[in-house]
Amino acid sequence: MPYNVPQNIDPDKIFLVNFSELEGRWDPTFTIYNKNINHYAFPIVRLQDLIAKNPQYGTAESGIPRISELAPRYIRITDIDELGNLDDGLGATAENIEMQYILNENDILFARSGATVGKAYLHRKQPYVCFFAGYMIRFVVDNTKILPQYLFIYTQLKPYKDWVKAIQRAAAQPNINAEEYKSLPTSLPPLHIQQQIVDVYNAALSLRKKKLSVSKAKLASIDKYLLDELGITLPQKDNSLEKRIFTVNFSKVSGGRLDPKCYSTESQLINDAISKGTYECRMLKGFLVHSIAGDWGYDENEEKTNSEKCLVIRSTEFDNEYNLKLDNSRAKYRNILKNKLDNINLQVGDLLIEKSGGSEEQPVGRVAIITDEILSFGNICYSNFIHKISVTDILPEYLYCYLKTAHNIKLTDSMQSQTNGLRNLILKEYFNQLIPLPPLEKQREIANNIAAIRAEAKRLEQEGEEILQSARLQVEQMILGEKDIEG
Repeated sequence: MPYNVPQNIDPDKIFLVNFSELEGRWDPTFTIYNKNINHYAFPIVRLQDLIAKNPQYGTAESGIPRISELAPRYIRITDIDELGNLDDGLGATAENIEMQYILNENDILFARSGATVGKAYLHRKQPYVCFFAGYMIRFVVDNTKILPQYLFIYTQLKPYKDWVKAIQRAAAQPNINAEEYKSLPTSLPPLHIQQQIVDVYNAALSLRKKKLSVSKAKLASIDKYLLDELGITLPQKDNSLEKRIFTVNFSKVSGGRLDPKCYSTESQLINDAISKGTYECRMLKGFLVHSIAGDWGYDENEEKTNSEKCLVIRSTEFDNEYNLKLDNSRAKYRNILKNKLDNINLQVGDLLIEKSGGSEEQPVGRVAIITDEILSFGNICYSNFIHKISVTDILPEYLYCYLKTAHNIKLTDSMQSQTNGLRNLILKEYFNQLIPLPPLEKQREIANNIAAIRAEAKRLEQEGEEILQSARLQVEQMILGEKDIEG
């Protein structure tokens, strides 16, 4: 006899399953997933029946800096973005490279543990040798049964994401091993329909790439626009040995910094160009009305009297292209003492300066501006690695644009020290930098025009993402049978 659920039980919190549907796993998330895939339009085939050879774990070699584009590249999960693309950097290599770990075109790698578990990468032919790391598993598919690119596209879709959530074992370190990946249920259309899906997805990727290319070009134009408006002509870069050698009077370095960056010819020429621009310059410190470091506070679970829970802005929230990027999924909340919070409170128009952090390619000193949108997140403060300034006699939005450009042209590179690998902004030198001061209306014009450029770039970027998301939905409909397929 069928079992009837008692009426006093919430039907949204339970479900019924036949014993025959429990295939090895008894947890509810996995069982619900298996029930859902029974409605797919095409046969469900396990990955183990689609591979040409057994899966293989990567090498455990330690990575070392890769200094040449011709050197073998070590493919690690951190080198791959959310779309399965390799980043543009040189990446890493290793001292010992064994032939068994060399990648071939159309090999598919799956991340097996950590926060990136489930991420996939389809290897394309490169002008250099590639080998892969131990936290990834290589699969080689039988392309008479499944197109490698179709399988990769499948890993970008919701059905695959649902499987990853369902299959990964609950542990401090989420992981999916090779045997579990072999059990991946894959909706398998005929090859010609797989090719249709690949074509739809690739067309969307191509259009997205064009949108992002135009967006990046617009963002890249901002610095030149601002410098042209201020009548500043930067010196041509000259990396010849002659230009890298310079002398400094002992009296200038006595009792001060001994590192060469702040005295380099390049830094001096940039500062000279700024001072010779169209408008008079004043030191940044002359505009300051408030200047104070942030506070890291206490763990949000640690009870503290007279404290408030706040979203704490860190260096990771600074966006190199736009403003702060606040994301609730990765935001950090801390308890901040109220008396401290009163002292470091943020207002619209305040500027935040990254004073510690940075990297070899990215000098410390990125800047952000506080807006109504940012304050709408609720209680906001900033960490002790961030410094806040409030200004007068200058439009904050203009100053934000100028300081962002100053960072982009590596002017702040000469205002930092480095201790134990951590870069620190020398605030005294940062506050002594010259700021061109056009009339207020000109400041507003520059700030508004740059805001419009950024808004247009953001719009194009969002259009690109919407195109890709639409293609994913279309492909999912094709796979799930919610759209008629011709041919």
